[in-house]
Amino acid sequence: MNKQANWYPEIPQRMLNLESIFKDAIVALDKYSEYLAVPPLPATVFMMQRDVINHYRYALTHYFDLSLDESYLQNSSLGSPYDKWAKFTNEDFAMLSFAIHNLIRYTSRLIHESECIGLRKTEQYSEKARRSNSYTYPICDISFYKKSIGIRVEEENVLVRTPFASTPYYDGRRFMMVPSTSEKTDRECKVIDLEGNWQTVLLTDAECRELRQVLREYRYDISDRTVIESIKDDGISEVGVLESHNLTFEKLCNQYYSDRQPAIVFDRMIESWCV
Repeated sequence: MNKQANWYPEIPQRMLNLESIFKDAIVALDKYSEYLAVPPLPATVFMMQRDVINHYRYALTHYFDLSLDESYLQNSSLGSPYDKWAKFTNEDFAMLSFAIHNLIRYTSRLIHESECIGLRKTEQYSEKARRSNSYTYPICDISFYKKSIGIRVEEENVLVRTPFASTPYYDGRRFMMVPSTSEKTDRECKVIDLEGNWQTVLLTDAECRELRQVLREYRYDISDRTVIESIKDDGISEVGVLESHNLTFEKLCNQYYSDRQPAIVFDRMIESWCV
């Protein structure tokens, strides 16, 4: 067993774990704006950050935190009080998921067209690849595996939380694909545990595809409705953190546009990593 320092699993802490997306935009605009060839991008990212904040707060306080005893949940054509509550809760969080996915794509483009270019020019290729992959991985999960960041309510008092993540993480371990030197159908994969120890294991292609996904689901029993209140409190706390970062990004945007026009013709196309 070998040990690799400074490479530990990413464990989502806050409810949807969105803080890093806001902070990454700050770093990209603060340190690498000189490389940015698409002036409208920062303003677009700022608007999408606000969309996430507004929809996040609304989803947490519209239907989500209701008990099932409200009069307008009773005798509904939609079914039981739980059915009606679940329908509108899921609609609210679906709009939030839509806003989050938009923010991820355009934050990714901002990073790729500023920070990644700067890292490439200074020949920091491994760091450039890491920053690129941190958004390419979740975008692939959304596009190809139909994952959705956010909250959804299922039947029988089940709530599913899917936070943002940027590295493959599963059951206390992280995984990294390495080229296989074997002619077997199995693939070699490095496994890194919580203490930074790693070893190489053989996995099937199906196992590899599963373990390379970064967006994981966490399931809760909400038959005790106090669980919902706890989740709501965590979400409200996260909204406050996001608003703070959004304010910082707003100031950077205003500085960036002090001598630039936000609406200006450009000819750079969206690269494949944003599709």
